[in-house]
Amino acid sequence: MFDHHRAHPHLLRLMSWEALCDDGQTVAEEARAAHYADKVSAIAAAQAAGAIRAEVPAPYLFSAVMAMTTWWFTSPHVAEMIAPDTTDGTPSPRRTMLVAAVDQLTAPPEHHPNA
Repeated sequence: MFDHHRAHPHLLRLMSWEALCDDGQTVAEEARAAHYADKVSAIAAAQAAGAIRAEVPAPYLFSAVMAMTTWWFTSPHVAEMIAPDTTDGTPSPRRTMLVAAVDQLTAPPEHHPNA
């Protein structure tokens, strides 16, 4: 998600503009809802399989990860003041932090024989 939005920053800017100009209609709502439903279903399946934590329902987990991922792209000037990113081709510290945070958020609990 981070890599996609880094390569296509205009998408989130358009989505933010869409939210500001809310007229009660959502462009391509059915297709977009299906796109997100697929992602939520994949998370729910991973939770059911025990691959990731299940304490947070899949729709909320997806929303939290999406919020963490997209903020830098919807508020680029503020983000740069707070946590500058690289532009020289080296790995993005924002992406590195995001991967670590999502790993922490989704890591399944340890299975201990005495637990």
